[in-house]
Amino acid sequence: MRASNCSHKYRAGCPVRHGLEEDPPAAIRRTIRLIDTMTAEAGVTDPFRLTAALTDGTRVYAIRHSTDDKPPCL
Repeated sequence: MRASNCSHKYRAGCPVRHGLEEDPPAAIRRTIRLIDTMTAEAGVTDPFRLTAALTDGTRVYAIRHSTDDKPPCL
């Protein structure tokens, strides 16, 4: 997995810091949990929706996530 640099403003939620290269599915889960926690602590009530596709050149990982019942299409 080719890791890009995350903006320092959002570095805590950066999947690269959560093990993206070693275990992409676990890193994405940890990142989503962190974002969910941070938004809840900030009092954000709008849903968090995420659609993403990642590849390491061999495998493709597809992610759909939503904090409401309307996850975006992939």
